[in-house]
Amino acid sequence: AIISDRLWRRRFSADAGTVGRTIASKTGAFQIVGVMPPGFSYPIASVTAGPVDVWLPFIPTQAMTVRGNSRAYLLSVVARLKPGVSVADASVRMARVRDALALRYPGWFNDHGVVVRRLQDAIVGASVRSWMLLLLGAVAVVVLMACLNAANLLVARAVGRGPELAVRTALGASRWDLARALLVESLVLSILGAAGGILVALWGVEILRATLPTSVPGLAMVSLNFRVLTITAVAAVLTSVTFGTMAALQASRPDVVTLLGQAGRGHSGGRAGRRLRTGLVVAEVGLAVVLLSGSGLFLTSFMRVTSVDLGFDPRHVITLLSASMNSSDIVPATTADRQARALGGQSVIEAAIERVRAVPGVVAVAPIQGGSPLSGSALTVPVQPADRLTGPFTDADEPFVRSSGPGYLEVVRGTLISGRWIADTDVVGATPVVVLSDEAARRYFGAQSPLGRGLLMNGYERTVVGIVRAMRWRGPESEILPEAFIAFKQTAHPTAQLIVRTNGDPAAVVPALQNAIQGTVPGATAPTPQLLEQSYAGLLAQRKFNMIILLLFGTVAVAIAAIGIYGLMAFVVSQRRREIGVRVALGALPSGILSMVLGRAVRLLVAGLVPGIAVSILLEQTARAFLFNAKPHDPVVYVGVAAVLLATGLAAAFGPARRATRLDPLVALRQD
Repeated sequence: AIISDRLWRRRFSADAGTVGRTIASKTGAFQIVGVMPPGFSYPIASVTAGPVDVWLPFIPTQAMTVRGNSRAYLLSVVARLKPGVSVADASVRMARVRDALALRYPGWFNDHGVVVRRLQDAIVGASVRSWMLLLLGAVAVVVLMACLNAANLLVARAVGRGPELAVRTALGASRWDLARALLVESLVLSILGAAGGILVALWGVEILRATLPTSVPGLAMVSLNFRVLTITAVAAVLTSVTFGTMAALQASRPDVVTLLGQAGRGHSGGRAGRRLRTGLVVAEVGLAVVLLSGSGLFLTSFMRVTSVDLGFDPRHVITLLSASMNSSDIVPATTADRQARALGGQSVIEAAIERVRAVPGVVAVAPIQGGSPLSGSALTVPVQPADRLTGPFTDADEPFVRSSGPGYLEVVRGTLISGRWIADTDVVGATPVVVLSDEAARRYFGAQSPLGRGLLMNGYERTVVGIVRAMRWRGPESEILPEAFIAFKQTAHPTAQLIVRTNGDPAAVVPALQNAIQGTVPGATAPTPQLLEQSYAGLLAQRKFNMIILLLFGTVAVAIAAIGIYGLMAFVVSQRRREIGVRVALGALPSGILSMVLGRAVRLLVAGLVPGIAVSILLEQTARAFLFNAKPHDPVVYVGVAAVLLATGLAAAFGPARRATRLDPLVALRQD
């Protein structure tokens, strides 16, 4: 065996003498011959399988050479191409190999081709790459908004210092001297901001790793590395130089006579300056609308996913043990040896069920074989009505078969539509029974009632005794597929999972459940539990992460836009102090002053909202690939975005507006 660095450190305390030692498992004893380096992870962890810690040699068995009725291939091949051989060349050669094998083994290759692709594409996939590009676009929008905000504030600050710069010019300062001073100031501010951002990022990366879905490739290697820090530093310098230059160019050529004449009154930097500042704020609002609209789309998408009715309730359900089932196990044992093995194993399962049922907090328990809900695993077999009036149902019409016991429907809280569920009397020797989902009944029997009718499964006839409501056992985003449930005691399989419903947190009763099962078979390894709620959360992890990230970016975008609105309104109020003082002296009411300032803020917000929503609608098609049941141009999203942005913008503008209403006209007029 080869073990992972994680297991080596956790179980063997990173002992250099671990190589050569023997480890025991359910399948035998293995000698450790190597330890993989940190960060190595293959196959990539998924919802149904966690990170791999042990790699064993693959030794084919005789059973693997018999395909039977299954069309599932359980092995994947990983190869390294020779130098100079492309993926296209490998595809052509593998197609020839497949054709040659199909002539010799038609039962294996008559319905499958060969697909050759890069391992990176297999691991990352187009969806992950597209999502990362979308995420990069969101980051770029936030950075651009921050730059626009910085530019706006720098321009406003430079304009406010107009009289000072005029004095410097009158005393002999050149345009380069003024521009250099302003650029140095903006550079210092950007470096301080970048340093603060890096400190926050060091903490934020740990939160990011904790919230990333385990299926994201390279999760263990996510860190704030030197390359990221370098890019951040370069971006900070470029931002300061680029947008600081805008302020420096405008403020480095002051009209000395005019500015000195207005030194006591304040000035706004001219019409061009006002347009520049207004345009920057409008652009910020528009970009905020784009990000906030994306956040709203992902939020509503996540809400739609979580509201999908699964047909069962995964809360407070836990599964223990695991064993695979193949198509030969769904028929009764035909030999004395198989019968003895099946009955012996099933009696142990029954004894374990009785012990588990006695554990405090357990509501219901049942055996399940063929894959528990949300596990992603199941067995399919061809079926045909016993009267053979129609042909066999194959491929997509094949049912996903599970063997179960009487308590399964109570555990998962499924719905029995008609007939009955599997009973304790459904054992070997009794009439073989099957319970179909309503989707399976519709496909196989149409509008006719299937109850009491026979169904050939793998050539063995079973009588339909019940119809249950279909379950989305692969998750909320899966389609409804035909299902068939057979009695566990009428199969040849000696092992099964136990699926348990508790009246509280199932994790709290896991030790008691493990002890109960180990008490049935002394010396047995403690069964590994799997909570259905965790499996369900794992299926939603990627969408939840997408939603959280976009909501975070949307929140930051709104905050930046609010800062821009606040800064512009505060600047406007400070520059119009004399005008506001005159208005108050002539009898203007505080409400009039308030509405004047807030009115300008509303005009800015609307000016950014309209193009922002238009751009969002155009970009919506790009985001739909990541959305669940997306509604085209959902008015709820865009109305909500407009309401949030208007409310936030008005709240930001309210502070400067309120200060304007409290302005003392004597103080304002005395500035002249």
